[in-house]
Amino acid sequence: KHFARYVLNLKKRDLLRLEPVDIGEFYHDVLQRLFSNLHADGLDWTTVSTEDLLNRCRHIAAAILAEDIKLSAFVRQSRHNACIMRQAVQRLCYILPTMVGMNAAGRFRQCLAEQTFGKDSPVAIQVEPGKKLHLHGRIDRVDWAEVKGIPTGIVLDYKTSPQRMKWNEFAQDRKSTRLNSSHRI
Repeated sequence: KHFARYVLNLKKRDLLRLEPVDIGEFYHDVLQRLFSNLHADGLDWTTVSTEDLLNRCRHIAAAILAEDIKLSAFVRQSRHNACIMRQAVQRLCYILPTMVGMNAAGRFRQCLAEQTFGKDSPVAIQVEPGKKLHLHGRIDRVDWAEVKGIPTGIVLDYKTSPQRMKWNEFAQDRKSTRLNSSHRI
């Protein structure tokens, strides 16, 4: 031990760890690329077959795992880590039919994914005379539809936690309902 430590100057290898935020970034990246991939082919969540959607998801996830240095190293580090990432891909494949169903239920269609705003110049909202709220961040998803002749958008924030949005409370009192914000905002 003495020889390895002091003569060879060897140090204990740090194990690569993946935090929940890293898995979240992986989910966001896959969903953004999946939306872009569908859009490039003239498809959306309602016009693509479930089989094609799941195949695209798996292909995109595999590409990200191969491209991303940290994720690639994490997967190669152990069979356990590879299993963690396989489960992450399975979770995505599990929720995709729900996203398809959500889109099929109404007129809203996704128009943006992972949209950054206020990066170079934050969006400023006048909240009181002389006071502004400066916003910057990333919007997970924006859906758009025309409702009763009025262009209408919905901003969605993906969450993996079990907390659910109480839509009936939101519809009754828009001012007092606090929406969950992303960790990046």
